[in-house]
Amino acid sequence: MRAIGKIFKWLFITLFTFLVIGILTAFIFGSLFLSYVKNDIMTSDETILNLETMPVNLSSTIYYKDPETGAYTEWVTLQNTENREWVSNEDIPEKFKNAFISIEDQRFREHPGVDIKRTVAACLNVLTGKSVFGGSTITQQLIKNLTNDRDVTVKRKVTEICRAIMLEQRYSKDEILEWYMNIIYFGHGRYGIGAAAEYYYDKAVPELSLAEMCSIAGITNNPSKYDPYVYPDNNLQRRKLILDKMVELGYISSWEAEKAKNEVLTLAEHTSQERNGTVVYPYYVDAVIEDVIQYFQDSSGVSEQQATNMLYYGGYEVYTCVDMNIQNKMDAIYQNPENIPQTKDGRNLQSSMVVIDPYTGDIVGLEGGVGEKKIARGLNWATSSLGRRPPGSSIKPIAVYAPAIDHELVSPNTYLLDSDYVELEGTDWLPKNDGGQTNGWVTIRQGVVKSLNIISAQVLDKLTPTTSYQFLTDNLQMNLEAADCDYSPLATGQLTIGTTAREMASAYTIFPSGGSFRKGRTFSLIKDSRGEVIFENSSSPTPAITEKTAYWMTDILQDAVKNGTGRGARLSSMPCAGKTGTTTDAKDRWFVGYTPYYVGAVWTGFSKPAKINISVNPAANVWNQVMTSIHEGLEYKDFPVPEDTELPPDTGYNPYYDDVEEDEPVLPDDELIDGWEDSMVDPGLSQDTGWYLPWIDAPTDPSWNGPYTGEMPGDYGWEEYEEPPMPEENLPQEDFSWDEIFEPEGVWDEE
Repeated sequence: MRAIGKIFKWLFITLFTFLVIGILTAFIFGSLFLSYVKNDIMTSDETILNLETMPVNLSSTIYYKDPETGAYTEWVTLQNTENREWVSNEDIPEKFKNAFISIEDQRFREHPGVDIKRTVAACLNVLTGKSVFGGSTITQQLIKNLTNDRDVTVKRKVTEICRAIMLEQRYSKDEILEWYMNIIYFGHGRYGIGAAAEYYYDKAVPELSLAEMCSIAGITNNPSKYDPYVYPDNNLQRRKLILDKMVELGYISSWEAEKAKNEVLTLAEHTSQERNGTVVYPYYVDAVIEDVIQYFQDSSGVSEQQATNMLYYGGYEVYTCVDMNIQNKMDAIYQNPENIPQTKDGRNLQSSMVVIDPYTGDIVGLEGGVGEKKIARGLNWATSSLGRRPPGSSIKPIAVYAPAIDHELVSPNTYLLDSDYVELEGTDWLPKNDGGQTNGWVTIRQGVVKSLNIISAQVLDKLTPTTSYQFLTDNLQMNLEAADCDYSPLATGQLTIGTTAREMASAYTIFPSGGSFRKGRTFSLIKDSRGEVIFENSSSPTPAITEKTAYWMTDILQDAVKNGTGRGARLSSMPCAGKTGTTTDAKDRWFVGYTPYYVGAVWTGFSKPAKINISVNPAANVWNQVMTSIHEGLEYKDFPVPEDTELPPDTGYNPYYDDVEEDEPVLPDDELIDGWEDSMVDPGLSQDTGWYLPWIDAPTDPSWNGPYTGEMPGDYGWEEYEEPPMPEENLPQEDFSWDEIFEPEGVWDEE
């Protein structure tokens, strides 16, 4: 017996010890948890919701300037996009409020924002399969709808509880209930009791019968399951349940409940389009909406959901920068898929385009996709971060050549060797040219015109990727990844994620504007519901490059359109300049160009990146169509020329002179022709063969461009050489023309 007693005593002491340790541990961790809740969560800005930042009761309107009258005209009213009509607390019948309280949160008037009893009961109901009510209070449901925070985590639930308690301390029960009844979703794109009453029963809220109120209140738990159009029996059962709860809680009499149960409800009739529940606006309007939401987030420090509510229900007036004449012309091209070039295998391409006035920063036209727009606020290929694509060589003028010329590292006439054997100082990487061909010694101008990757890599090497990256992100406000600060992304445009037509069009404003950057804007002004200006979205010019650099880049990019890869964009009635872009495996095709009037950026590709098998650059083709249309009737004008266009002397290597001593021929004395010193001949280097040749002194006779005849001062020809200075097959023939071998700068046009 003693042994048994000792065992029981030992067990008691052991269990008691574990119990004490458990209690102490729970106390310690509980204290730490409460301290965390009090000091971190309860005081966090995310926990405190400010309903005052969400104006109510008025619809916001978007305006455009009528090009004929100059007066602003209503374009769209955003209220219908989410179909919400705000109903003030004093206009909500008490029975309607009580219907929601009865079915959603029967102790709403008593609890501090969180109903512990209801939460525990909901958990038990779920375990027993008898769940009728949710565990969240009306206050908690309001918070979920305002923040759209639905993560299933302990931290999220704790934060939600703290938010509910804080919200109840700042606002009255009626204020919270008013917000809740105006925020929640009722199906068919209808938010709030005002829109629901109008949609289901074609009535204002004060006109609803008790039965109709309970029918609407029953929808919100599961709008699909309790839709009175689709599942009228489900809605009826839910209505009866609410009426019974209202009787139980003393809100109505049994007689009122029975009358409401037996009432035959007449639903409003709608077309199929009205049943769809959403309004689809143009891509431009979608871009305006996103920009204004971002402004509210930045200026008020609110979440995206809160900023969206501010816009849709704040009664704001937003004045856009669209030029409706230009937008209509762009729509005519983009909404007909036949205007977008097809691939050789008959596939239709997706495309986006942004047109900006470089002197104001106004986005005067925008297309976010091809064909009829069918989705409200869907993917906008022109502006959305989800639609970013690598720009290919179209990035070279802004990432490489413009900043390099601006830093006086190169000039348009600087020679660099286009060869696979070039070595860069900052990396052992070297790209291949498109097609794999090399061209020997070429100028920077020729490197741009022919879009030579090896040349852009060498210029970037001089500039450094860091300088290029900072120029794009700081001067041109481009949204790049940290990994983009490298040779391949900047020299060839293979950005980690990519860019948008909006960003590229904005970046190119530095060229026609004389070096000033203007970020493209979709709206210029926001007024509040009282008509007072709350934000002027000015597009102030920011110096990016010198006027001289802008001039020379335009000069080069005009050549790229006239004689280079951008020929498909060339306009017949207006000067233009620009650059094409093709990404790896031709998965994206770009053209970014400009005239003295507008900048336009075009992207073409597939929604899911794939090789574009096509014989033309589709982006250049679309750019040409749009720009031809919007320039109709505009006065012809040239690009501006600054007073000072002189560049610093080019100190780089010149293959025509640097290997030749002054007054010394390249060939040995015994191979020279008598009288060469008195002739108009200077030694030069063939770009194609690497052999030194005599060539025409351009300043003496710039008009000469005929076949070589030997009838020149000094009277000599190839036949006078005893041993030709190059292989026989490279010698000029009877129909020889000098510009077949080389193209002296400023004398002969490029072939």
